[in-house]
Amino acid sequence: MRFYEFQKKEISEMAAIGVGGLFKYRGDKKRDRIPILLNKIKNSSPFTINTREGKVEVIIDPSELERVEDWIKQPSGNLKLKTTSEKYPLISFNSIVKTPEFGGEAAFSREKIEQGQIAEIESQLENIKSGQPSIKLKVGNRAVDAASVEKEKASVAGRAPKSDMTVLDANNKPIAWVSLKGNHFRWGGWQHLATLPEIKQWMTRIRKINNGEFRPGMAFGLKISSDLANKIVFGKDFGGSSGISNVDLVLIGDVKIENGELTASRSYANGETPTGADKPYLLMRYVFGRNDLGFKNVRAETNRSGEQRRVHWLNSDADVDSVIKLFREPLDKTQ
Repeated sequence: MRFYEFQKKEISEMAAIGVGGLFKYRGDKKRDRIPILLNKIKNSSPFTINTREGKVEVIIDPSELERVEDWIKQPSGNLKLKTTSEKYPLISFNSIVKTPEFGGEAAFSREKIEQGQIAEIESQLENIKSGQPSIKLKVGNRAVDAASVEKEKASVAGRAPKSDMTVLDANNKPIAWVSLKGNHFRWGGWQHLATLPEIKQWMTRIRKINNGEFRPGMAFGLKISSDLANKIVFGKDFGGSSGISNVDLVLIGDVKIENGELTASRSYANGETPTGADKPYLLMRYVFGRNDLGFKNVRAETNRSGEQRRVHWLNSDADVDSVIKLFREPLDKTQ
């Protein structure tokens, strides 16, 4: 899909906040969406909703406030809400658009950042080439004869690969692979690695605590080995040949070609495990209505250590007893 097609989609489609999205940051003082929802209803502020005719604004009847508050305490199903609109007197909660006030991002914003990074690299590469077919360019740990760059075209089992950008030679042959990140990012998913012993043991510890069902306040972390971190950062085939699932380089933020090397605000060459604020760790946390890896009400993700989040660490079997006491009462109710 070309960039202008992404822009077209961005204009015509905006994601709904959904039940899971509403509860995503519950309890987080800075990002909790529930107070925003309630205040908008209370103050008769307009909501943007998706309809067959496109996006429109409606005001939810303030008399619905108490009913919504009760529903939040025990959410079930897709809540229907009365509005003051004659054309749309009753709306589905799932039709409410995740506008910027709810922390929403326009669809494909990550794609726009990547396209911008690729365009910048392509522009600089053309200037440096000065009419030559290619130049010697260092990409991670390797020096290649680079002629151009392009958005990664390959996929893995229908999913986007770790590589976001391919470096091509003068014959348009892929010769190096790069993962691109904006300034605000999380590391990639790990669900495809869930059968690895390190992760399987961690998930077993989690099940001992919650029987496979997450509740508010449950967020379990795992400090991972360098080998696992490298598979997440560079791709599942880390340790083998460079390719779409084992990238040569990760670029973060503003990209550039400097002294014959592809670099950025921060960068990690293959095998250079991120440390400090960028150090990855695994997290499974409560998100109502989302079910990952056979668990209920949970989102599985890879966070950066610099992202502040309250986490109960389950790095060994010995951690289970101390953590389970925190959730003893809700656990007992399910047994």
